[in-house]
Formats: sequence, C-alpha cells, structure tokens
Amino acid sequence: MLRSIAVVFIIALSAANAQTTTSTLVITDVSVIDASDSTPRTHLSVIVKGNRIVDVLPATALRLPRGARVLDGRGRFLIPGMWDMHVHSATVAGRELLGHYVANA
Repeated sequence: MLRSIAVVFIIALSAANAQTTTSTLVITDVSVIDASDSTPRTHLSVIVKGNRIVDVLPATALRLPRGARVLDGRGRFLIPGMWDMHVHSATVAGRELLGHYVANA
C-alpha cells in the first residue's frame, strides 16, 4: 500500500511540475487520503490545473476537460498537500536555509 501511495504521489507531482500553468492533469478513480477523516475517500477523480488541485469529484461524475492528460488511479492512493514540519536548524547555516524550504514547497 505504501508503494502505491508513493507511486501516485510521485507521478502526480512530476506531471504537475512538468506541465505549464494552463495544462490539465486528471487522476481518475483514485483513493484520496486528505487527513479530514481516518479512512480514504474512494473512487474519486482529481483535476489538477498547472500546479493546483482545482476539483475533486466522484469518478462517475467526471467529464474530462479537453486536452487533459489522464492518469489511471485505480488501486492507487493520493495524498495531497505533503509538508515538511520537522526541520533541524541547528546545523551549519541551518537557519539561513529555512527560506529555501518554503520556496521549494
């Protein structure tokens, strides 16, 4: 399961970063773990435009946007919004590097 989560997250992240701000990526029929509940929300489609999630809807309600790149999420998990909240800044020049963490999020 952890491998499936990592695979979908990496694919979504690289695809979103490789696209221009006007391109659209659709991940279909994926299970979303959004931290609002302890159980995954299943059979959802996630629409990403540029580098932003613009819609999450039931897979059965999806109408593909014209020209969208589509990734099949069946049997996979998606965890949006990962954030590094644990940083050691006591290293050499650690405090000066904190801005880089925000810039690269």
